[in-house]
Amino acid sequence: MAEFAAFSVKSKCQILSYKATQVSCVSTSAYDLQLYCMNGNYYVAHVCNKSFKTEKIEPVLNNDMLYMFAKDFDISEVLPN
Repeated sequence: MAEFAAFSVKSKCQILSYKATQVSCVSTSAYDLQLYCMNGNYYVAHVCNKSFKTEKIEPVLNNDMLYMFAKDFDISEVLPN
């Protein structure tokens, strides 16, 4: 996870598109928050609704953040024990 944090947003987008699985998406008035899973780690991409550009990608540091994305499916399978 530390190595991933050192990359630019553009590089992170490319890495997520090739190596990660998009798990869920939550839309707000300004952003689409996209949840990705890669190697057992979760990341949230903030995509601007107006420009369709990814503005930032941040790691999910606690399980509470995952519950925000759990409206359509049971996330108990993806949570660490």
